Amino acid sequence: MEVHKHPHHVMHKKKWLEYLLEFTMLFMAVFLGFLAENLREHRVEKERGKEYVKSIINDLKADTTLLGMNIISMEARLKLQKAVIDSFHLIDKGYNKTFFENLNSFKGFPDFIYSDATIQQLKYSGGFRLIKKQAIVDSIMTYDSEVRRSMINASDLGKNLLNLHNYSDQIYNYQGLDQQIKQFKKTAAQLESEQFDFLLTHDKITLTKFYNQLRYFSWLLKIVQGEEKVLHKKAKSLILFLQKEYHMDWE
Repeated sequence: MEVHKHPHHVMHKKKWLEYLLEFTMLFMAVFLGFLAENLREHRVEKERGKEYVKSIINDLKADTTLLGMNIISMEARLKLQKAVIDSFHLIDKGYNKTFFENLNSFKGFPDFIYSDATIQQLKYSGGFRLIKKQAIVDSIMTYDSEVRRSMINASDLGKNLLNLHNYSDQIYNYQGLDQQIKQFKKTAAQLESEQFDFLLTHDKITLTKFYNQLRYFSWLLKIVQGEEKVLHKKAKSLILFLQKEYHMDWE
């Protein structure tokens, strides 16, 4: 019986260039994967930033609409208030139609409700990092700070309104006036011709203080209106700026 010798399997020994090639290929696969993931995250963040800007634009459009209506309303009120102030010196002599019929212009003012939901979200969630251009962030924050500064005078206007109400309760005889109009069916023209006394007091100091409050309220309202005119222009400019930066069309 013949015995055959089996040859030993010879193991191929890799050269260092082959190791280098495998390492390079593995490295490139990991690197490209990392790069693709990084690009994907960048694209997602860029898209999220754009969505935030779209939301800010919508908020700004709401601001411009409300500011526009406020400006018109305040202009009408200021004209009526001037008529009240100009005729104030006549009320001590009796009912004055011009004064009394325009007095409602002092009973309130249009509020500006700031649409800042998106900006607040960006502030407290760190979302401003998604907006890469610092000029865009700066323009948004500048508008926000200017709105908040204008709200100080609006707050003072609200406080002065309460003072006016307190003074009017001490000065006007609404019960007597209602009786003349409802019970005796007197018209404003009749009340004026009869010089009906609708005041509770003729004390000059009290009336002067009330006049001062009316004048201060009207002056402050004009300041608030001026500030809202500026905000209206800045909001529209900011909309155009953001749309240009993000290549959006005006809708």
